[in-house]
Amino acid sequence: MKNLFNKSKMISASVLLAMSVAGSASAATINFGSSSDLNGVAQVADDNSGLTSVKVDASNQTDGGNGFFVETFDKATQTYQPGTTIPFPVGTTAFNDTDTTAHADCAVNGVGAGIQVLGSSFDAFGVRKGTKSGVAASPDGDTTCFGYTPKEGGTVPSWVEVDYSAFLTNVGLGAINYLGFYWGSVDTYNGFTFYNEDGTRTELSGAEVLAAGNANSGSQTQPGANVYVEIVFDASEVFTKLRFTSNAVAGEFDNIVIGLSDREVPVPAPTGIALLGLGLLGLGLRNRLRK
Repeated sequence: MKNLFNKSKMISASVLLAMSVAGSASAATINFGSSSDLNGVAQVADDNSGLTSVKVDASNQTDGGNGFFVETFDKATQTYQPGTTIPFPVGTTAFNDTDTTAHADCAVNGVGAGIQVLGSSFDAFGVRKGTKSGVAASPDGDTTCFGYTPKEGGTVPSWVEVDYSAFLTNVGLGAINYLGFYWGSVDTYNGFTFYNEDGTRTELSGAEVLAAGNANSGSQTQPGANVYVEIVFDASEVFTKLRFTSNAVAGEFDNIVIGLSDREVPVPAPTGIALLGLGLLGLGLRNRLRK
């Protein structure tokens, strides 16, 4: 599939190890927390889902009214509307995992919020709990539902892109100023890309994370291969999309937290094949995003 974005800034391994890059008025800060060093960005979740953001309660049920929303892929947790205690409708997805018990308690909670997930194919995205050889591995300490790509039997390479444009319009807010997610059993062939509305992007590869944490690819127990990633966008950033890519089986993630800004900005219309919605979805460094 042709890449529609032609501007990029890759975080190099040397920059990651140095943990800092010259900043500017236009920058995003990326931090990692692990079970061995929460680094002020992560905490151990009370619901047995491993690590979650410090921006929400450890139960993953509330943010104290501060405008942060969490996707745990569990039916027990819902994404709440801004300023209310009213949850968005719980969504479902067309699971094709042959082990039906693996997704019995799973759901995607962002359908009613207008968040869209676009994929490289229909079988690009799955939700399950528990490790299954040749399919997906639970992030360290996570006995609950988690997202992964590709689905069981899906084709590789695969990617899942989360577009928040319609969500921002629905909640009447202009931008996302915080994004966090638990990246489990990081592999060298996994990667995340963060898109701005102007088409610029920042990429973070599994190989870079593993090098920084001195961890082995695909380890289900090493802290350096199971990290909570936090991205804080400054006032000049207009973050709208997140893409997770995996060039083999598989890429796993959970406890996706977003924070909202009331900045009014134009948002592009979603493109691609809309599959479903979800409320995506120490070491530190600063990466300069080129405008």
